[in-house]
Amino acid sequence: MAELHVANMAAYLGAAVAMGLGAIGSGWGIGYAGVGAARGMAMQPSQTSPLFRSMLISQAVASNPSIFALVIAFLLYGFGNETLAAPDSLAQAAAFLAAGISVGLGSLGSGAGNGLVAADAVESIARTPRQSSKITIMMVVGQAMGQTPVLFSLVVSFMLIYSGSEYGNYTDSEQFLHACRLLGMGICMGAGALGPGLGSSYIGGKFCQGLARTPDIAQKLNNTYFVGAGVSQSTAIYAFVISLILSTI
Repeated sequence: MAELHVANMAAYLGAAVAMGLGAIGSGWGIGYAGVGAARGMAMQPSQTSPLFRSMLISQAVASNPSIFALVIAFLLYGFGNETLAAPDSLAQAAAFLAAGISVGLGSLGSGAGNGLVAADAVESIARTPRQSSKITIMMVVGQAMGQTPVLFSLVVSFMLIYSGSEYGNYTDSEQFLHACRLLGMGICMGAGALGPGLGSSYIGGKFCQGLARTPDIAQKLNNTYFVGAGVSQSTAIYAFVISLILSTI
């Protein structure tokens, strides 16, 4: 086995951060979807089959953020095993670690947020079975909206992983400067995706509850949901813009 250097070790650490945080988020979300199904079945035992089906759908969608984290973790693991062009580059090490932080935090918010949507939606189906189809559709829409921030995180992670063509030419002072810049990219986008992933998902869950309670104002609820979710996700866009700016310095 080739001698390991700082960039290789950072790649391994980044892989662990990405998958660890991603597993927390999706694991919590998947579990909370099951909590909603259990509550719904206790409320409406006759609706056990449709509730179980909706639970499985929501859990499958909630697993997506952890899959994004898994992809980045595998890529980082692969770079950890490679003999890198600049193995002692502090900037390259920072880029690998930042990639794990970006997708890890983003997956944490979106994965956990997807559970909020799912739990409220499944309970709402139990409360108003005749609205089952509409609520299920909006549950998936709400979960998809809640995953938009982690997609920004995923893009930034890819940028960080494949951004190291010039790192070996930097002086020591430049290495430190660019290491801070790259870590800033990962932290900015990861933390910037965490809140919107939770917030926009929370709105989606409450929309499903409103749809079950007052289906006659579905259009008004729909308009309010998309405005609320869009504004909530604007902060993830701000974080993405700042990450892009940092990538050009």
